[in-house]
Amino acid sequence: MYPEYTTCPLNKQASEEQAEKLAHEVEQFLHPLLVCLDLVLDRRLVRTFAQAVMAIIVHRSRSPNWEGCCSLPTTPQRGPNG
Repeated sequence: MYPEYTTCPLNKQASEEQAEKLAHEVEQFLHPLLVCLDLVLDRRLVRTFAQAVMAIIVHRSRSPNWEGCCSLPTTPQRGPNG
């Protein structure tokens, strides 16, 4: 069989395992906060918040220049008049 036609390359399996491990670590880290939020917010909002945090982490780790999406400008942006 030709290597380009393999169904699941080894590096993809490794990255899936790493993704599962990262997701578990993030879940453990956020668990105390999510429990507190669950007491005062709808469970769907809490789940959406957790998914948003995970999406930010995934986007940050895939981006070669992650500072662009997570950092604030150091100088205030001025409008066209000023």
